[in-house]
Amino acid sequence: MPRQLREIEVITLIFAIPAVLSVVTRVGLRRKRLWADDIWALVSLLALVVQIVGVFIYTPIGAIRYYMMAITFYVVIWTARLSLLFSIIRIDPHKTRRKCLYVLAALYVIACLLLITQLLYLCQHESQWKTMPTPQCHLTLAVGIAQLTTDILADGTLLVAPMLLFRELHDRRMRLRLSAIFSTCVITTIVSIVHASLVLSNAGPAVAYAGVVEDCTSLIVCNIPVIATAIVRQHTQFSFNKRTTFVISTIAFGRRGRGSNPNENATFGSSLGTESALSNKEALTSKLGENVSTFDNSTSKGDIP
Repeated sequence: MPRQLREIEVITLIFAIPAVLSVVTRVGLRRKRLWADDIWALVSLLALVVQIVGVFIYTPIGAIRYYMMAITFYVVIWTARLSLLFSIIRIDPHKTRRKCLYVLAALYVIACLLLITQLLYLCQHESQWKTMPTPQCHLTLAVGIAQLTTDILADGTLLVAPMLLFRELHDRRMRLRLSAIFSTCVITTIVSIVHASLVLSNAGPAVAYAGVVEDCTSLIVCNIPVIATAIVRQHTQFSFNKRTTFVISTIAFGRRGRGSNPNENATFGSSLGTESALSNKEALTSKLGENVSTFDNSTSKGDIP
């Protein structure tokens, strides 16, 4: 077996395992309320599985193996982006903005199809690479430029779209927290720039290695908002329960007897007031977490604060 094949198999295993686990975790969290973004994540996972089969399959026609990996490369990335985009669509109550995001989703699909068409047209008109021990189509400068341009534009829109939504939140900490979660798409941009630069420099097997890494990274990133928000919501509920226990104990302490310190009632009142304020904030956190991670259909009607 050529050394390049062994290397790409190892890289695929290292990065594909966490990518698959991220989708499984997402589906586990969302199993009762699956929506379009979950479906796109599953489609991306299915394409990744096909790519993994292409990496490990042994066929006398090496071009088949290459085409399986090259075509699924685009499918995994763009369906992962669609999953992230539909996550934003689901929680956005603004009808006009949602329509614009649906148009953007259609452009994502068109971009994916055009890139695949460009790849097939180029590789089919060059037959020399198909006779190589490890067949790999020689990608031209146009392919690298097309990939780099579409990657930057797509990830840029995924970065801006949630910011327009979260700026309407009154809770500054929650706004910053959710913005940071959705900003993880920058990671995909960095990896895609590295991959495109390798394509432009005709780096050989390194192009395939970077492609696998970019696919798996994209799939992981599209699941981060759902998983991270579920963790945040769980932490918020835990903190709320701890503070509730403190208030209840204060109530009991304030009722010990007539000879108790009168300041204890003031302490109870202050604690209860603080708890009430905290509960309102955490109710907002819980509602936002529910919207981001469970796709409550009510958000489509504009119930998000």
